[in-house]
Amino acid sequence: MNMYPFLAFAYSSFFFFCAIPHTPAARYTFLGLSLLFALIAIYQQRTQLKWRNPLFIALCCFTAITGLSAATSPYSAESLSAFRKEYLSPSLLILTISILSWSSLQAQRFITFLVGGIGLGFLAKALLAFWDGAINHPWIFSPYSNPEYFEENGLPRYVSYFAVDAGLYIPLILGSILFWFNRSKLGLILLIGVLIAYGIVLISGIRTAFLVATLGISLLLLIRYAKPKHLIALTVVAAISIVGVIEVAKTNLEVRRYVEIFKPESYSKAQGMSDRYPIWQATAEIVSQRPILGFGPGWQKIPTVAKATGLLDAWKADSSHYAQRKAFWFSLAPGQTNPHNLAMQLLFETGWIGLISYLAVLVTLILASWNLRKATEPYIRWIGITTPVFMLCYLTLCITNGFLLPPALIVIMLAVQVANASTHKEST
Repeated sequence: MNMYPFLAFAYSSFFFFCAIPHTPAARYTFLGLSLLFALIAIYQQRTQLKWRNPLFIALCCFTAITGLSAATSPYSAESLSAFRKEYLSPSLLILTISILSWSSLQAQRFITFLVGGIGLGFLAKALLAFWDGAINHPWIFSPYSNPEYFEENGLPRYVSYFAVDAGLYIPLILGSILFWFNRSKLGLILLIGVLIAYGIVLISGIRTAFLVATLGISLLLLIRYAKPKHLIALTVVAAISIVGVIEVAKTNLEVRRYVEIFKPESYSKAQGMSDRYPIWQATAEIVSQRPILGFGPGWQKIPTVAKATGLLDAWKADSSHYAQRKAFWFSLAPGQTNPHNLAMQLLFETGWIGLISYLAVLVTLILASWNLRKATEPYIRWIGITTPVFMLCYLTLCITNGFLLPPALIVIMLAVQVANASTHKEST
């Protein structure tokens, strides 16, 4: 029995539900089916491991290091659970696909289902966020437009974290639209989702999300429309948009926040990122207690570690402003304080060895995608063009967030591995 159609269905369904919040049962069901069908396909093929695949090797090393970190952690029970959910599951999805043989037709269908699944899931998420902000909480999308409401009620259910997630989904999906699905019905449907999502990001007032989404859109449009006449038109539109934004910013608080992105004082310790600095410093002090392999996967335990190492008591005894802010944040219950930076999170969870191995995964991913941009097949070329732009957006977003192996990045990795495998097979 040909398992590739089942693989495509299971993987696309898994990533569809990954994009939609509050669907853990569906995610785990299709995660299990994805791995089951992949293992059956591997058994049928009697596939030999492709040890020369750099991304495969880098990901194996990273997974092994994080597993070792979990096993040797002082908090091994909690760490092993987090390792299984956050590290092992996504790694297995990529590794099992990486050792399969793919024909060009199988690869194209699989990647189509993959991008279609996560794209349609993101469209559903965007519509849920719009419905929630527009109907359930009448026209409340930003914590800055109605601070009293948000103080009392928190973010609406589906708007929560939508804007930040959009910074990863938008470049992935827009890249497929511009360089692959631009003349198809699926491309039109996905474009509607991108426009809705960017509109929500725009009115959310969340500056990091706006900056990353705008960066991804701008770079992809510049690459797609690189001809002089197109560049002139884009420049005119951008100039008009900037002037309009500056004018609106005079009376609109959310838009004014975006204009302030370009002010140096927005990144000072006294203003926009004031609490990020003590959190980063406190995390660095905690990391220094166990720098090689960290305290094991799972950032939620960081307040517990701060207390156990005696650092929390030291911060409380220090009367300086920074020490008191550290004490405040790390006195909260587990799960309420996070490192707010991917590198700091990796250092805390897996130490310097884990951080270096994760960087190796990202570097090999970019290198593996680089030659794909020259392919003649659109389903391969879009990956090579989109991946560097996506990675720039991902790393920018992770300056103030800790997205470790997020679904959009896993889709990129899967697409790169499958495209390379099919290209190699056709060439041999």
